Amino acid sequence: MSIPFIPILIAVTAAGLIALLYYRLTASRHRFDEMPEDWEQIEPSRYAPLTRLLSPEDFAFLRTLPGYDPKLEKTLRRRRVDAFRYYLRSLENDFDTLQRAGHLLIATGQGSPMLREQLLLARISFTRALWQVRLELVLFRLTGRAVEPGRLLAALQDACGALHLDPSRTGAA
Repeated sequence: MSIPFIPILIAVTAAGLIALLYYRLTASRHRFDEMPEDWEQIEPSRYAPLTRLLSPEDFAFLRTLPGYDPKLEKTLRRRRVDAFRYYLRSLENDFDTLQRAGHLLIATGQGSPMLREQLLLARISFTRALWQVRLELVLFRLTGRAVEPGRLLAALQDACGALHLDPSRTGAA
């Protein structure tokens, strides 16, 4: 490889990553021909266990019990990580459902002028927090470092609030 080729390769790679990020933030993952039925029942408090599921205090307590076995801790960690991932997938699906509902409200003229901006800001916040939690999950598996899903839950709450508090909505969608 020659020297001028490397900066070009880096620039093309960076442009591709920026384009992918833009696509992921703006494109809907699903077609929204009809309003998702369950979007109004999405409740962010359902995901409260995410804040405690990988709590380092639980594992520290486990180590103090008589008959402690490191295999038991490893099994508990693995099962809790699996449960955390299940909640995370469910949270992503709920967030996508809210986004679809919001975009359909906008397309049908039932959304406020600010709804589009609120949905985009919620998408950016959610995507950033999701990647942060995924990184923290990897670090948890390697080091036992705590996972902080607070920003992710706040982004879901923001998306719920944007749709439920939209004053231009007229009853059912």
